[in-house]
Amino acid sequence: MARFCANLTMLLQELPLKDRFQAAADGGFQAVELLWPNEAEESPEELARLAEAADVEFALIDTPRGEAWGIGAQDGQQMAFFSQIVKTIDIADILGVHHIHVMAGIAGAGASDVLAKNVIQACDLEPEQSFIIEPISAQAVPGYGLNSFEQAAQVLEKVNRPNAGLMLDTFHAMNMGHDPLKLFRKYQPLVQHIQVSSHPDRHEPAAGYDFPAFFRALDKAGYDGLISGEYNPAGATKDGLDWF
Repeated sequence: MARFCANLTMLLQELPLKDRFQAAADGGFQAVELLWPNEAEESPEELARLAEAADVEFALIDTPRGEAWGIGAQDGQQMAFFSQIVKTIDIADILGVHHIHVMAGIAGAGASDVLAKNVIQACDLEPEQSFIIEPISAQAVPGYGLNSFEQAAQVLEKVNRPNAGLMLDTFHAMNMGHDPLKLFRKYQPLVQHIQVSSHPDRHEPAAGYDFPAFFRALDKAGYDGLISGEYNPAGATKDGLDWF
């Protein structure tokens, strides 16, 4: 049975972050994700307390985006990445996070090899923590170092660690011209987390694609991860939650 997650960076922006946890729970979400906890005014300890008080799981956080949407695939940044991933793991431990999304960042030649080495380092540093990578479409972030699902699969083949996986974002998938369900079926053994939104406007996942059929197919296929609403609400968040 599909379980749904609220991206608190994008949803419920009409509320201060500290109030979004309970609002997400009240809206029917079972989990939350926060893209860059290092940018939050609240400490990791306070974020953990808020999630516990609202009785929601903490599904995912990202490594810091900085000025280039991460550094995971940037050559010459290996020492900086090590420092960054250690700090992110510490935050994840406090929050009890399921997944850390390793952001590749804007990167040049050799990005795949650099990203694979850094993900290996992260996986070996904390074997009990899941680390996932996400292909981001060139239309959304030009020059991003991981911009196709084929490339992501190749990186994960190089990583070859049980605690490494793939995040499938329907918006980026459709930006690349893919059917999200076909992508899921192709890469199902790798997919650990799914984010959904409509295309091309990135609002509620209720138009432009048959999301109810997508959710039913995920259930039928035995997908047991979370499905996160990562979108820009067309209006007040609570008014658009009938998509799930």
